[in-house]
Amino acid sequence: MLALLREGNARPAEPTSADKKEEKVEYELLPLDLLGELTAPFLNCSGLMSKSFASSFVQEVQDIVTQRLMGMRDKEIKELDKDSLASVLAAFRPFLQLAKADSEISELLEQIQLSFATRFLKTTYLEKRLQGITDLRQLVERADARFLLER
Repeated sequence: MLALLREGNARPAEPTSADKKEEKVEYELLPLDLLGELTAPFLNCSGLMSKSFASSFVQEVQDIVTQRLMGMRDKEIKELDKDSLASVLAAFRPFLQLAKADSEISELLEQIQLSFATRFLKTTYLEKRLQGITDLRQLVERADARFLLER
């Protein structure tokens, strides 16, 4: 599975005749929809894995998925459905729970959401800029609510 995830992050796309002329290799990335589906089979295997293996495996997959998400191209961001990131992160959470504490998972997912919100703000697409503002507002509201609960 790790090889598939890695290859999905760096697999050359089928060259077209125009591409062959320019000798430019463009990589085809693993579709975001498949990230949750690739990790789902491992949810029932937690009893079969030792804690050390689960920890290292989950960390390696986390690194690959995070790299994939942070390495999204502008074209992908433009075409990204506003709810698809949330669904990818929601599908990824149960996998992370195999070896990580809930507080650690929440912090990681919040960092990814914050990175996307700031990246959306920097894009040239108005719709994504507005989504970035909305996402930042929601992150601040959640952080504020957490702060008030901790007091």
